[in-house]
Amino acid sequence: MLFRSECGGRRRIPIGAYGESQLVFQGDNTQLRLRRVVLFFGYRFNDWISVYSELEVEDVSDFEIEQSYIELKPFKHLPIGMRVGLILVPLGIINVFHEPPTFNGVDRPTVDELIIPTTWRELGFGIFGHVVADLHYQLYALDGPDGAKFTPAAGIGPGLNRGFTINTQNAAVVGRLDWTGVLGLDVGAAGYWATANDRDVLLTGTSVGIFEADARFQRW
Repeated sequence: MLFRSECGGRRRIPIGAYGESQLVFQGDNTQLRLRRVVLFFGYRFNDWISVYSELEVEDVSDFEIEQSYIELKPFKHLPIGMRVGLILVPLGIINVFHEPPTFNGVDRPTVDELIIPTTWRELGFGIFGHVVADLHYQLYALDGPDGAKFTPAAGIGPGLNRGFTINTQNAAVVGRLDWTGVLGLDVGAAGYWATANDRDVLLTGTSVGIFEADARFQRW
């Protein structure tokens, strides 16, 4: 659901929320879990400065900030904007649109838990906009992961910062293109590259690269 209100100077305050609960049957052990509650807040200061934040309480006890950034659109006649703050890494449909209706099934797919550890966000800055009317882009510079914390079982997830810390040893860059030239169709491709060194354990020359392509069609 999404609520909007107006205040002085026709400034909009977008407020939204969604929740997810799960009823799990495991033999004689039946569990009803409130998986997550997510609250969305924003504020538009004027025509070109806005702020957005998404807050999540998971399994009742764990609190996270999923994204929180300032969005700037200073060039009224140019298709370009800037974002600074805690930004969603635009890899894959599930990470960009991580609400439960986006995926088929109770939990997120394994690919989007291990290879692209959703919900993946990092501190950084970058630009977004469109090249032509149906071709949209995002390009961000982010802080990089700690390769010493990668594991075979959990993948790169344990080495990510997710806004909790700032890793000054490493840096990352990520870019995404989306084509929406057919009504209801969204075809995307994204790439991520980062250094993943750790001087404390003499881990050098380590890097991470991810490329993915995705498509979805929603109509009628």
